[in-house]
Amino acid sequence: MLNNLKMKHFPKSYLLLLLLIVACSKTENSPVFSTDTTSLVENVNALSFDQDTENLISDAFALNDSSSKRALSTDNSSYDKFKGRYGRCATVNHDEENNRKTIFFGSDCNGRWGQSRTGTIVITYSEEKDTLGSFRQTEFDGFSMNGVQIEGTRRSEITAIDTNGNRTRHSSLQNGKMTYEDGTFSTKEKSFYHFTFYENDERQYTTLTGSSSGVSSDGESFSMTIVSPIKYAYTCSSSNHFSKKWRVPVAGIKTIVNSSGTKTIDFGDGSCDFTAVVTTNGVSETIDLKKSKRGGKFKNF
Repeated sequence: MLNNLKMKHFPKSYLLLLLLIVACSKTENSPVFSTDTTSLVENVNALSFDQDTENLISDAFALNDSSSKRALSTDNSSYDKFKGRYGRCATVNHDEENNRKTIFFGSDCNGRWGQSRTGTIVITYSEEKDTLGSFRQTEFDGFSMNGVQIEGTRRSEITAIDTNGNRTRHSSLQNGKMTYEDGTFSTKEKSFYHFTFYENDERQYTTLTGSSSGVSSDGESFSMTIVSPIKYAYTCSSSNHFSKKWRVPVAGIKTIVNSSGTKTIDFGDGSCDFTAVVTTNGVSETIDLKKSKRGGKFKNF
């Protein structure tokens, strides 16, 4: 049975997603989904938080970036839209001299999609963007979302740009921690390199390397390692499912290790076949990524 305490940390949309995932694990017996309940809940909880935070930070920056496609200009009506999304008590302080944005939330600041936030998010950034060494770093000060206290330092930095304009970006999470209302907590660390190849100024593919590790709130240790670079193609298409806007994993191998054993996910040889081979403790199964996708971006694979 699902942990009722942690269930309530999800917005309704993610709660429905979680129930669908659990239903798949019971009816299809797929090794992609068969995992202990605590880890499943906490993984989706972390996914929900990551997506929410990405949107929040992008919208906070867009308040002062007229070039942004998601620009929310600094007039009162646009700032009201920001508050409408993230809570009437949400405020953003922009310290341009020190390249710092601080997002403040009052007590139980309720957003449009059912999230409740308290505390502060501090974002520091380089003066220039999309250049070698440009970065964005996020830290949390007494910040909680839906009763879960969030800690850690997230950083994204461009570490290389070659003569053809192809970029390498490093993303990391240090001292990641999510503390629940019952006092239990989970931890996570991650470090990934994203190499993006361009042709005629259009992204063709991204390769991902790196690893992550952590401990769930019930003491279950896990580690994920990309043993062969995962290649995400932007040029695959499938009628009614994908277009060039989707990142589709077409090659690469990752392993996930916990007390239950080892799971290996092989995304293939580079062809756009929308399948992956999942091997759990020596037993293999081919899965259809179109049926198994999360939010259209395969973030949980």
